[in-house]
Amino acid sequence: MGLFGKQKISETAIAGQFVLHVCRGVEESWPKIAEELRELFRDDASVLDDQFAPFEFALAVVATQMQALPNLLSADQAARIRSHIVCCLCSDKLGTYPAEAIDEYQAAWDRSLQVPEPPYDRIASVLFDKFGCSDKVSIGKASFKSPTMLMALGSAVVTFGGQFWKAAVSQYRIVT
Repeated sequence: MGLFGKQKISETAIAGQFVLHVCRGVEESWPKIAEELRELFRDDASVLDDQFAPFEFALAVVATQMQALPNLLSADQAARIRSHIVCCLCSDKLGTYPAEAIDEYQAAWDRSLQVPEPPYDRIASVLFDKFGCSDKVSIGKASFKSPTMLMALGSAVVTFGGQFWKAAVSQYRIVT
């Protein structure tokens, strides 16, 4: 037991637990998530069958859920845990793609805060592009990403994430 009756857990261990939590959850839930999204994708439904679609979705969830870290932990600890999370996701087979994707989602989040607009809209837009969606809405000569699809993707990412970090900080004393 640690300070105030909390168990100690290392930053690397909690990062690994988080990655497993998200990846296992997405693996179990992807068929249902894809089915719900398929109803909206119309012509783009096949992109959800891509073998990497669940992993891309998991990366969007990871990037979104990491936004809680600086609010719950010191800036330096949040940065270290973020780095551990990214290391957990990168491998010889995947290379640096997970790190680059998370950086892309982070940049989208940061841009949305400057506008201001809901950050989930930008995350959904990046995910829309990464899925290779082509579902557009046209008004005259202007063409836009399907607002319905963006809303559905954003909602799926947000509702999937849960309260992992809040629970972890309540339960554990996270140490280096």
